[in-house]
Amino acid sequence: MIGTALLLLMIFAITDECNTPPRANMTPLMVGLIVVVIGMAFGGVHGYANNPARRIISFRVSVHEHESLARICSERGMRSISDMARIALQHLAADGVESDPLASEIRELRSNLNMMAKDLDLTHC
Repeated sequence: MIGTALLLLMIFAITDECNTPPRANMTPLMVGLIVVVIGMAFGGVHGYANNPARRIISFRVSVHEHESLARICSERGMRSISDMARIALQHLAADGVESDPLASEIRELRSNLNMMAKDLDLTHC
C-alpha cells in the first residue's frame, strides 16, 4: 500500500503543470523508472506488489455455508472466515496434500466402492 501511495504521489508530481514537467516525452520513462525504484526498495520484503488488489482472493458461499463456516471459526477461536481460509490454504501449500485424515479415508472408501461396482458390473455380463 505504501508503494502504491508513493507511485501515485510521484506520478502526480511529475505530471503536475505547476511543476516543471519532463521534456521530450520523457514522462513514460520517468514513471517506469519510479516503478522500478519502488519495486527495488520494497520488492525483496513485500514481493514487488504495488497493487494490493492482486493479493485479495474472494469466493462465494451460500448463506448456510457462511453460517457453518462462521460457527466453525467461533468454535476454534479464529477471528474470521478469512483467517480460517488463510490457515487452510497455508496448510495445503505446506503439505501439498490435505491434512484432514477424514478426507483421505473418504477418498479410500470411494475408491473401494468404485472397484466393487466394477466387479459387480463384470459379474452381471
